[in-house]
Amino acid sequence: MINNTPFTTGHLTISGVSSINGGTVTVTGLAVVTAPSQITFGSGTVLVITAAARVTQSFSLLLIPGGSVPRVFYLRNDGRWTSTAELTLNIIANGTGSYEFNGATISATGLPFSINSLLLTTATFRSVGSTVTIIDVNGNNGAIVTQSLIFTITGHMIVHNFNQISGNTRVARATIGNLNITSGTFNITGAGASSLGNLRFTGGLLTSIGITKIVSATEVLITGTDLKTISQITVSSTDITMVCGAVQCDLLTLSAKITTPEFFDDTINQNS
Repeated sequence: MINNTPFTTGHLTISGVSSINGGTVTVTGLAVVTAPSQITFGSGTVLVITAAARVTQSFSLLLIPGGSVPRVFYLRNDGRWTSTAELTLNIIANGTGSYEFNGATISATGLPFSINSLLLTTATFRSVGSTVTIIDVNGNNGAIVTQSLIFTITGHMIVHNFNQISGNTRVARATIGNLNITSGTFNITGAGASSLGNLRFTGGLLTSIGITKIVSATEVLITGTDLKTISQITVSSTDITMVCGAVQCDLLTLSAKITTPEFFDDTINQNS
């Protein structure tokens, strides 16, 4: 236990259950997670990973809040955090560094999360009830599952699987292998070319800001009875399928099209 005692260290070992009750702990060199661990952050606690520092995580780590109101506690990662084990963040997490996950899951729950770079190698980023801001995501064989309040990518998101269960996603540029939109809003905000891969659209809103954008998709599957709206966007795909069963798919297009590359004037219209 660390009791309201600010200190700076070049080497930090995290092992087992511990707590930090106030103050700022700064790591300037290397932090190592050597066993399954949990850290409770008391009010006023800040854990800082400086730009020159690195965290190596080989075992699961849970960061949770503690203490009484006002509950101000957070992790600031300005360095490089590499992991092959699960990281669960139930506290505010921000910084200008990177998280690099290999074969593991990083979860942000209920509180803001922001970082410059996220690398997912057969790994998953999961967000529930958080406000997420990331500049770039590189996850050719990674996955993102979001139930965020707001999920924002200000740069380029490359990811194999993106599953939007709910919330508001804003992506400047997207290269996605498989995109599943169940509800909420998926908004392409930038001018660069985006590819949605295999798009499964069962509910919510697919849109863009400003002039109508043209985005490509390998396959488009429109299914389910929930209202699906496409606005200010043209989705171009060589394979378009609607699976509605005995009821309408309930698709609404607003200044939008779903079309094959050869027929940009063809549109699937309202309530198709």
